[in-house]
Amino acid sequence: MDRASSIHIPEAIRNIANSADRRLAIEFFIFFSRFEYALKRAGYAKGNAKGVDPDWDEFGRKWNSKFHQGCVGELKACWDYFWSNPPKKQVLLETRLDWVPALPSKPDDSPNLGWLLTMIRRVRNNLFHGGKFQQPVPDASRDWELLEKSSAVLSECLKYDSDLKERFDESLDA
Repeated sequence: MDRASSIHIPEAIRNIANSADRRLAIEFFIFFSRFEYALKRAGYAKGNAKGVDPDWDEFGRKWNSKFHQGCVGELKACWDYFWSNPPKKQVLLETRLDWVPALPSKPDDSPNLGWLLTMIRRVRNNLFHGGKFQQPVPDASRDWELLEKSSAVLSECLKYDSDLKERFDESLDA
């Protein structure tokens, strides 16, 4: 018996998961989760005996110079897209959930890895917590573009730190 078939998953969730245009969201979520695992295992972690979180900010600070120097081609296109189209943020307006533009908090438009990683985490949060992919949204193609560009940036980040890449590639059976 297939492991997944033994889990009770409501039909509405199965329809989302099995939809061809949802594959990108699933792949991004898995990629992002594995990247966070690798961050912690490679020493980019913060916390204490009560819990640990990946330290995205430390990774961004450490590798910002390399990112800035190599921000050309596809990577520059990703930066430009995020800068011009930052992911929206979910808010509560009185009793109604809504999406608002989240203004970039960076004072200039030169490529900055820390800022970009913050935006990628917002993409993940919107996907996982916000429910944007479970209901129609006004500009769904923009959401797919954010997922694709987020994955491209994370792929590039794997090249910066050999220990991070090694941890990312570790066997899932280990």
